Amino acid sequence: MHSKPYGNDTAFLEELRVLLLEARGSTSAQIAISESEANEMLVDRERLEYDDEDGSSVASDIQRDQLKDFAAALRLKVDEIDVAIARIDEGSYGRCDECYEAISKPRLLAQLPVFTCVSCRASV
Repeated sequence: MHSKPYGNDTAFLEELRVLLLEARGSTSAQIAISESEANEMLVDRERLEYDDEDGSSVASDIQRDQLKDFAAALRLKVDEIDVAIARIDEGSYGRCDECYEAISKPRLLAQLPVFTCVSCRASV
């Protein structure tokens, strides 16, 4: 069991922190865009009068709901990134939440954030 698998590799943890902060920034930007587009669709809907026979209002409502759902999923990703950064601060990032063994460096670099090793992820 490794409570701090990369505790001695501060350069690697700092590299992960930079990558996570970049991912957080781009994800936050995607949230802002999705919410802006959804809000714009709502304003357009209120401004325009739809012909109910062509289903324009229903399609618009579905698209707006999809944008809102996408933004909600992205907010969850930001929350996970924040957890990963907090774990870097305490030195425990890189430990599998299931088996408590170290997650490989390539996996940590390839998927941001990640909380399980390949073996445990495959068994889910």
